[in-house]
Formats: sequence, C-alpha cells, structure tokens
Amino acid sequence: NLTIQTAKELDDSVLWMKSLMAPTTVTKPQEQLMENERRLLQALDLAVALKDKKTEAAVSMYLSIVYSDKGEHEKVLSFVKRSLSLRKGSSSESVSCIALGNAYQRIGMQDSADYYLEQGKELQTKEMFAEASSVIKRQSEETVKKAKEDYFYLRILLIMFILYLL
Repeated sequence: NLTIQTAKELDDSVLWMKSLMAPTTVTKPQEQLMENERRLLQALDLAVALKDKKTEAAVSMYLSIVYSDKGEHEKVLSFVKRSLSLRKGSSSESVSCIALGNAYQRIGMQDSADYYLEQGKELQTKEMFAEASSVIKRQSEETVKKAKEDYFYLRILLIMFILYLL
C-alpha cells in the first residue's frame, strides 16, 4: 500500500496507523478478514504506543467487528469491553455499550445484553439532550452578544444625534 510505504518513509506514525485502519482490497472474504485483522492489530499497537486512547478505542471496535465476522465471540467481547473502557465519559460511550449488548446477545447472555443495550439507550438520550442544550446555549450566547452590539451602536447613534443637535 502506497500510503503505508509513504508513512514509513516519512516516519509518520499517525499516517501509518490511519492507513492501517483503511479497508483492504483483498477480494477473497477469508483473506480479507485476515488482512484486516493483521492491519488493525498493527494500528492498535501504534495507538497504544502513541497513547492515543481515542484511536485505540476506535480500532478496538473495528477489531470486534472483524472477530464477529470470523465468529470469534470471546475476542469480540474482549475488544468491545476494551473500547468501552476507553470511551467512558465520552460521546461515543453509548456506541460501545450498544455493541457490547449486541455481543452478549449473540452468545446468548440475554441479561447482560439487556443491561448494556439499556445503558446505551440511556447514554444516547443524555448525549442528545447535552447536544441540544449546547446548541441552545450557543444560540443564547450569540443572541446576547448581538443584543450588546446593537445596544452599543444605538448608544453611539444617540450620542451622535445629541452632538448634532448641539
């Protein structure tokens, strides 16, 4: 892959990691899964070495998908749990909770599945409210700023009018 080669030549770890996460062009499904797994494991090693928790969480989630496609459910659970632990308190936590619920559902652990699916839904609701609140706050701040600017310009116009009358 040209991007990986360029990243190595430039000694750009981040570019290398991102290129490893990109989809492969292998045409046989089993070979593609193996290639994706290999590249994602390399990307994971780089993310850990760079202490990039966000990318480590994303790569862990991608690996869980690869292992799900391969039917390796214990590895799915392991990588989804890893992703969830790295995403605690972030806006992506709900995605990991729902993925963990789905993973538990696939292996027949319905109580655990229900718990994490419910947690994911609750987190999504909180995230939506937080986002809506943030938008409203930004709009309010912009409205107040605009009103202050308008008030300032009105005062200047009033002063100019008074000076004109004198």
